[in-house]
Amino acid sequence: MNTIVLIVVLLIDDVKVPVTNKHLISGLIREKNDLGLIIETITKDNINSFINDPLIPRTTMQRLDKILLYYYKNTETYGTVIHDEFICYSRGYAKNAKEYIEMIKALNELGYLDGDFSSDKTFYDGKLTIKGMIRAEELTTTNICSTKVFVAMGFKPDLIEAHNKSIKPACKECGFDAFLVSETEHNRDINDKIISDIKTSKFVVTDFTYNNPGAYFEAGFAQGRGLEVIRTCKKAWYDETNENGEKNRLHFDINHYNIIFWEDYEDLKDKLKYRIRATIL
Repeated sequence: MNTIVLIVVLLIDDVKVPVTNKHLISGLIREKNDLGLIIETITKDNINSFINDPLIPRTTMQRLDKILLYYYKNTETYGTVIHDEFICYSRGYAKNAKEYIEMIKALNELGYLDGDFSSDKTFYDGKLTIKGMIRAEELTTTNICSTKVFVAMGFKPDLIEAHNKSIKPACKECGFDAFLVSETEHNRDINDKIISDIKTSKFVVTDFTYNNPGAYFEAGFAQGRGLEVIRTCKKAWYDETNENGEKNRLHFDINHYNIIFWEDYEDLKDKLKYRIRATIL
């Protein structure tokens, strides 16, 4: 067992993590270590935030993708053979080496990897196939490891407050960092900055209150990139009658989506958390 995994196991045992979650925590700490991210000390008070971290894969295919990305990141040139020791099974969030071997076999059968096992099944020398390379490149362009959330809205006082009191904390509780473009310092054209930020985000939250044109553009761009877009709107504004004697309405291009209509900041926070957990995690 290598050093990082040994430390993980000791930390997990000390906090009394349920056995069904130990491999998830072990995999998460290994992945954060590989990504150079800050790793908090695991305690009984924060263990749930580790278990709910967005980096943790929720499906078998997502776990296989983690292994595939390991091969991709370590492939210097097409055809590079990677020496993969099964002692490092936490990189696939596997429960043990035996399960990791089966995951490698599955990647072979899917046509993503091509290689040979050692006679004693302690390591695998394999390389990405062209199919595996394409799959890995698709994964890297969908921001699989990102924890950033781009927030698009009009910069009116009540919406800024909604961002600070509802959107930001709701995302934080789900393991994501929500931000407005106005919160970051830059020397670039604002449109270039917006596009760059959306490209590197995991998903986008867009509030359409007051029908801000920029919010429509940013939501459309994100959707065109294949990102999930969570749409929200202040119910009090939506139900108001405008100066023409008509009720405020959202553009017909989006009014058929499952929009979160919120009553107050607490309502928005709760509904957004539920939506993130249902559609993102």
